[in-house]
Parts: sequence; structure tokens; C-alpha cells
Amino acid sequence: KANSNKSISDKMRKSLFIVGNSMLKHVQGWEITNALKNDQNVYVRTYNSATVRCMEDHVKPCIRKYDPRHIIVHVGTNEVSSEKTSEEIASSIIELGKEIESNHRRISISSIIPRNDKYKSIATEVNEVLNSLCEKVGYDFIDHTQKIDVKKDLNGGKLHLNTIGSVKLRKIFTNYIPYCLP
Repeated sequence: KANSNKSISDKMRKSLFIVGNSMLKHVQGWEITNALKNDQNVYVRTYNSATVRCMEDHVKPCIRKYDPRHIIVHVGTNEVSSEKTSEEIASSIIELGKEIESNHRRISISSIIPRNDKYKSIATEVNEVLNSLCEKVGYDFIDHTQKIDVKKDLNGGKLHLNTIGSVKLRKIFTNYIPYCLP
């Protein structure tokens, strides 16, 4: 049994984790894994209502247990309606990346999903600052702004993805992952 647990752990250690807020709730890691058709395993961990600060605590058990080689971080949506500036939100996301980065773990940052509510412009500003900061620190920035259509891909609340939007987000990750492998 110990060998069985070791092989599972080794398999997961060589894997990619996508961690984030409720925008990921309908993105299934096994669907991405199946679409990749290679030895890359993808796991998605979703934490509803997670802020960047909360994600600091949520991601640590994943790192301790699996020590993945790559983590895609998808947070920031829940800060957009706060009193924080775009720069503060983007900087906190980069700081989260730095906290979980290691010499064998790659970090990618997933942009805030475009919104169609009164916080639309703030989300856009955060993504612009975040893209710039990612370039400075060497993180890949996965930009969803041109691929998610706020009129077709969001649910009635104009914030979360509908079924079509969730499929698009999964495809964005599926298309990105082969290019980020070592």
C-alpha cells in the first residue's frame, strides 16, 4: 500500500494545479487532462468567495500534500468590488505567486474574467496592471479578456460564467497548458 500511495503522490507532484475562486467551479481537471492526451495531469481546486488573502491559506495544503510542478492561480474577482485600487489587487496576486513559487514550481496567473456590471472597468484595469507585473516577474499571464464574451458567456448575474463560458474557460486552459510544459 505504501508503494501505491507513493506512485499517486509522484503522479500528482508532476502535475499542474489550477487553484482559484468560484469562477472555476464548472472547470473539471479530468476534462482538461483527457483533452491534452499526454502524461500531464490537471487538477482544479475551487474555493468559493476566495479572496487573494484567503487563497494564500487555501493553496498551502495543496503544496504541502502534492508539491505540484506548476500552479495556475485564478483570483482577484472578489476584490474588484472592494475599496482596493487596481494596483493593490494586482500586486496582491503577484505576491501570492511569489509566496507559492519555488525553484521547481512554475506559476502562471489567470486574468480576471471580464465582467458586465458596474465593476467592469476596474476588472479591466486590474488585468492591465497584472499583465504588466507578470512580465516584470516572469510569470505567464493567461488573458481571457478577448476570449470570454460578456454578453454570451456570463450568467444572469453578469459576473459568473454560464455553461458556455465555463467550456470556453476550460478550453483556454487546455490550449495554454501544452505551451507551458517544460
